[in-house]
Formats: sequence, structure tokens, C-alpha cells
Amino acid sequence: MLTFNGCDTGFERDEYGSIISGGTIKATSVRTGDCFNDLNPEEIKELVETFKEGGDVDSVTINHVSAVPCNMPHNNEVFAVSESLFSTLDDYPSDEEFNFRAETFCIPEVYRYLGIDSGLSQSAKSKMFSDAFPEYYQYLFPRSSSWNSGNRTLSCLLYSELARESSARNLLEKR
Repeated sequence: MLTFNGCDTGFERDEYGSIISGGTIKATSVRTGDCFNDLNPEEIKELVETFKEGGDVDSVTINHVSAVPCNMPHNNEVFAVSESLFSTLDDYPSDEEFNFRAETFCIPEVYRYLGIDSGLSQSAKSKMFSDAFPEYYQYLFPRSSSWNSGNRTLSCLLYSELARESSARNLLEKR
């Protein structure tokens, strides 16, 4: 889980909401389809390996990220955002509660975002996804202090160790 806090500076969006010039953006301001850098690749790689091995995943605090247009090199892409997934909880969720809700939301959303045929079996969809993104995915989620202020937003991220120079949206459509 990646937790966040920070401020926006210098990036621009077009009339459709797409990032057209890079800059610093609050992690709380990312939107579906945004591409960015600045998550430390070594820390993320370690977290992903721990997650894949079934170990406890520590959180990393992310204050802001370096937003870039998706046609520029980037390691992260937001594929889904939910402001309501945790809205019914008063207390900060346990790791188990967080993981259950996040996976229940993010997994179908990543298949939809990548354009994976919904008629395929769960194992076929999972294989297509893991073949294309072996580093899997991550989340941006508020720290407990932001939670106590009412922020419950979850952002689901595709992470790629090798920088991509295009959006992953519909990448696996009709394969």
C-alpha cells in the first residue's frame, strides 16, 4: 500500500482532463488514465516481490508524483480511482480489510482498463495481465491522518519496471 500527502505544481491538463505537460501533482489528485514517475523503482520492486511471496507489504509514503503525458517515459499509470470504496468505514481499515476491498475493486478494473475480454475465464484474464505486467499493480491510499480528515480515495496503479512511452489503456484488447 502506498500512502500519500502533498501538493500540485506545474502540470497541465487539457479540456478532457489528460495531462499535457509534466509537473508535480499531489498523489490525491491523480485521475484514471494519468501517467507518472517518482515512485522509487527499487522500493516498489521490493514491495512487489514481498507481495508476490505472500509476505507483509509495508506502506511507503508518497507525497507527490511527477506527472507526465502518457506518451512520455513513465513507470506508473492510474487505471482506476474510487472515492466510495471505503466510505462506509469510520476507522482506518486493517490490512486484511484494505486488501480485500482493494483487490475486489482493482482486479476487475485492471482487466477493463487493459481491454481484456470479459468473457474469458478468470485464469486466462489473470495470465494475460501477468504476462503484460509481471510487476503487477500497486495502490495509492491515504495515511491515517488524511483518513481522519475524511479522505477515503483509493487509486489503483499499473507499475512497470521498464518505462513505458504509451498508455496501457486497451493494450490487451482483442488478443
